[in-house]
Amino acid sequence: MDQSNPLIGAAPQSSRLATLANALEDKALELEVASVPHHGWAHVDDVTDTMPLVAAILRHPSNGPSAAEILAWAAAVDKDSRFGSLQRSLRVTWRDGVIDYQDSFITVPAFAPPGPISIYTNQQLPAPVATASSGIPNRRPSPSYT
Repeated sequence: MDQSNPLIGAAPQSSRLATLANALEDKALELEVASVPHHGWAHVDDVTDTMPLVAAILRHPSNGPSAAEILAWAAAVDKDSRFGSLQRSLRVTWRDGVIDYQDSFITVPAFAPPGPISIYTNQQLPAPVATASSGIPNRRPSPSYT
């Protein structure tokens, strides 16, 4: 942001910092007045572990689930550790800060059965996404205390 004036030259550093400080104070006041959303979702594609999803949820501007809750959900979905280092997509939805288990899932394309053969191209079509998804509907994972 160039704050130079052709008649008097560049604005002093203290003036630029004061302007920035005022803008940050205005933003802080705006955030204090606004209510924090309690619902949200995060989705990450082509990852090999849960940490990118954890980071996305923790950066989301809402009252979402904690890192421990996200990791417990992922462990409950992949309870036998079948996903290993396979590419996957993860989606978590939350309401009132609690994971919505019916709308949260992990998709692992490598687990999808082959799709049907197209009658037009005689090429194999992708498998339906639902055949590669795992979730734990209507069930909240039990916390493990080890």
